[in-house]
This record gives sequence, C-alpha cells and structure tokens, in this order.
Amino acid sequence: MFAHGEFDHDPTGWAGGGFIGVDIFFVLSGYLITTLLLLEHNSVGSIAVTQFWWRRARRLLPALFVLLIGTALFAAVIARDYRLSEIRSQALATFFYVQNWIVIGSTSPESSPLSHTWSLAIEEQWYLVWPLAMLVILRLTGGRLRPLLGLIAVAAVGSAAAMFSLFDPHDHARAYYGTDARVQALLIGAALAVIYLRAPRDLPRRSMLVLETTGLLSVAFLVVVVGKANVEDAFLYRGGMLVIALASALLIAASIQEKSPVLGRVLSFTPLTAIGIISYGLYLYHWPIYLWLNPSRVGLSGYSLLVLRLVVTGVVATASYFIVEKPIRRGALSNRRLLILAPIAATAVLVLTIISTAAARGTTVNEIAAAGFKRLANNTPEGSDRVLVAGDGLAFSLGNAVGGPFSDLGIFGTTASVLGCGIADGQAMIDGYITRPVKCSARYSVYRNGVEHFDPKLSVLMLGGAEAFDRVVDGKTLLAGTPDASAYLRMQLDKARRVLTGNGAHFILTTVPCPVTTPTSPPGVLAVQQDRARYVWLTKVWRDYASEHPKDVTLLDLEPLLCVDGLPTAKDGIPLRTAAGLTPSGARLVWEQLANDVASSTKTEL
Repeated sequence: MFAHGEFDHDPTGWAGGGFIGVDIFFVLSGYLITTLLLLEHNSVGSIAVTQFWWRRARRLLPALFVLLIGTALFAAVIARDYRLSEIRSQALATFFYVQNWIVIGSTSPESSPLSHTWSLAIEEQWYLVWPLAMLVILRLTGGRLRPLLGLIAVAAVGSAAAMFSLFDPHDHARAYYGTDARVQALLIGAALAVIYLRAPRDLPRRSMLVLETTGLLSVAFLVVVVGKANVEDAFLYRGGMLVIALASALLIAASIQEKSPVLGRVLSFTPLTAIGIISYGLYLYHWPIYLWLNPSRVGLSGYSLLVLRLVVTGVVATASYFIVEKPIRRGALSNRRLLILAPIAATAVLVLTIISTAAARGTTVNEIAAAGFKRLANNTPEGSDRVLVAGDGLAFSLGNAVGGPFSDLGIFGTTASVLGCGIADGQAMIDGYITRPVKCSARYSVYRNGVEHFDPKLSVLMLGGAEAFDRVVDGKTLLAGTPDASAYLRMQLDKARRVLTGNGAHFILTTVPCPVTTPTSPPGVLAVQQDRARYVWLTKVWRDYASEHPKDVTLLDLEPLLCVDGLPTAKDGIPLRTAAGLTPSGARLVWEQLANDVASSTKTEL
C-alpha cells in the first residue's frame, strides 16, 4: 500500500520495493496451507480436497464479489467509456482467477482497478493444484515427509530457473506475473511447513538464539529490498526472488517459535494482528480506492492524499470483514443455502459486470479523446491561452504531476501523449540486442486530436530521451551521434511539427533534460543514460533544427531549468525529476516557463 503511494517530495515513493510484500505473503500462504493439509493427513490419513476448496471459497469469494460489484459501479458511474472494455476483460479474468495471464498481455497493466488481482489468481491456482498434488505425493510415498520435502525443493528451484529463463530485461511481465515463475515462493513456504512439522517443538536455547538472529537479519535484508529494489531489477529474476522467499521463510520460522524473544512479541502486537485480520480486504480494496481517490478528484497530494487513501481503505476493509467475510466464514449461511446462493451471486456479479461495461461497444479511443479535448477547450478560463504539450512519458508526467490541466499564469495547458512513444520509429538497440517493437503509430492521431479539438495557441513537443538509443528503422541501423541518425530525427521532427501546428499554433521544441539514472536499471539502459555525449548530441540536433526554422520553431532548453552540470537537481530540497518524468515541483517550473513564453510572444531561443 505504501509502494503504490505517491509523494510530492518523492513521487517514486520511499517503499518502491514494497511489491515484495506479495512474495512474503506467498511464503506465508504456502506455509499455512501446507501445514493445514499435513495436519489433516496426519490425523485422518487423507486430505479432503473438496472440503478444502469449499473452505477457501467461503473465505475468499464474498469479499471478491464485493470488489467486483464495486468495480461495476465504478465502471457505470466514474470510468470513461474507452476504459470499459479493459475493465470488463479484467473483471472477467479476476472472476475466473486468471488475471495474472491477462496482465502479461496487457499494454497498460496498471490502468485497471483490478490489475492487482494477479496475485490472487496465482494464489487460487495454487489452492486448486497443491492439495491434489500433496494427496498424490503422500499416497505414493506412504505419507513420508522427506520425499515430499525433496520434491518441493526441486520444484522451487525449477520455478526459480523458469523465472531466470523467462526474464527479458526489456519486458519483465512474463517472468513477474507467470504462475510457473512465481510459485517458488509458495513452495518455499510449503517446505517450511514440512521442516517445522518434523522439527522438535522445544529448541535448545542456543539454536533459538541463532534462529532469532537469522530472522532479525532477514528483516533487515527485506527492509533494504523494500527501500532500494525496483521491479525491473535484473537481480530479482536471477535468483533474487528466491533469496527473498528464503529470507521470508527464516523470518516466519523465527517468529512462530513460542520462546521467540523479539520477533514473536513484536509481531504479536495487537495493532499488527488487527491489520493481519483485515489484510485480505486491505489488499483487495486498496488499489481501486487509490484510483478513485486521485489528486484531481480530491484536490490532495503527497502525505495528505496517502492518509486519506489509507483511512478509506481501512474503513472499507473493516466493514467488509465484519459485515460480509466473517459471518459467511463462521457459518452464518449453511452449506445448503450457500450451494443455492453462491451460483446466484456469481451470476449476478457477471451480469452486473457486463451491463455496467456495455457502453464500451462502438466507442473508439479517438472519439473519447476528442470529446475530452473539446470539453477542456470549452472550459478554458477567460483570458487564458491554451497550450498543448505532446510527446511521450515526460509530457504525460507534465500533466499527471499537477493532477490534470494546468490553469494559472494566463495559460490553460493539457497534454497529448503516448507513453513509451517518442518521435523515432523502429526498434531500440541495447547492448546489441534489438528490443521488441512498440506500437506507436497512433501518436500522430493523438497529436492531431489535441490540435483539432483543443485548438492551442502554443503547441509543445517534449520528449524524454528515447531518441538517444541506437535503433533499427526499416532494416537500417541508426547509431546515435551519426549524421544518418541526425537526419532521421530532423525528418521525424518535421512530421510532428506539421501535425502540431495544423491550426496555426506556434511550435516550441524542448530539449531533453538530464535523465534520472537508477543503479538498478538494466546495464545496457544505464550505460545509455549515463552517456552524456548522447544527450549533448540530441540537444545539438534539436538546436540545429530550431536554427533551420527560425520563424517557425522556438527552442526551450530544459537543461538549466531542471539540471545542474548534467545531473537532476532539486529546488529547496525537493527533486524536480524522477525516473518516470517530472515531480509536481518540476512540472510547475516547466508550466511557468511555458507561460512566460506565451506572455512574451517571443520566437527567439529561450
């Protein structure tokens, strides 16, 4: 929940590696479920798989149905029409617990209020297969635990190997969301259950202290990962996830000891156990609530916004637990009634989902975008000049960082951006590896939509630096810094300028500001980001282009505005750049500079 938060002073968050909370939970779930299954087998000599599934359905489905009903209401009342098709497909994927595979093929996996349910899908797939697998293994091995432990260890290593082989440094989705790659954490938890069941209940004092120390070191390691890791870090997929799972298992092993002097006591602290009781609801509801309570809707940002989101999520999760989850789990409805009501409820959820997203049919993205630009144009404050900023993720962040259109200093500004799409076509080359092609053919229609329906006085092209990479275009290799690459980029600038000035707007071209480098970026990407010569060359291409069109193009140099000596700078201690683009403070500075340009009506280089 903290990892998904955004902060004015650090929009990347101070818990950027908080996504490993999912891995820790996988280990815990693997441990708990396997323990329950083993205890049942030891007691009665078998595993009642159907009864296990029934108990899991009682525990998980009620809150999930509440989430899907809430998502349907969101789709019907709040969501834009062009989002409905995606919401419908992800709602159905969530309902059938295959969301992780849908996310792998999605071009915008975080745009849906249900994108986070990928982990629940992996869990449910685990619940479906693991009891059957355990039953078969235990029957074949005569109930002995050592062969079971050996098979679990082999499967865990195999899963880690699958993640290693599936990892693509330029597209981590398959390795991150695939059940085959992520099941390693669940298997580590299962291994812990087997080991704990075979271990003596009363450990010697020295062994207890060693285990406790190991658990505390594991906590320290996990905290470092939460603070430093990035989901694209290669080390995670090359054994890092397995190490995280092992550290989580050591933490659990230490904390469950009755005589645990520190971890057991700390984790038994009442507020923490209270959070644990409603943790399923917290995870289930937090992401759609975050999307609903966005900066533009509530007028808050930073810690104020985070507190609001946490409070609302806590209230909803608590209500869900006491009103829906706990009564059904404890038997408020008999099995006979549930057998009748469950199919009815499931059918109702499906019908409501389909009806609430029916408006998706026949509505194109261009039509929705055009309506949005028209609405903005009609709501332009009196006396303000309209400014349209086109480009890639950097341009997107210019609008996103301030929570929507910018209205101040005599201008009314918005963006027409396509994430991941600059002006260069083809495929980027990184360390000699040709990356997957990105579909960017729609960018000019996005620009044209903005120009035609927003009718700006000033059109700006702002790019984040993808053009600094070598690339292959139409079978020809273009190396950064070469005359061929320079000529190609000038041709692409011409195409963009013609579209963005179709209504007679003046054209501003911004230089590429210093990139924000992260040590955890793939080595090839990091090498390009740290190659200052490439960005000096890009600036020269931009500057030469503006010089060739002195009457039509103004160059806005963002370097002195956002950088010092080629490095991202800060204003009053507040960063102006992030790896994803601009912070609110950085965006404000750029909008102010654009307002100055409009006010001065100058066409000379700024």
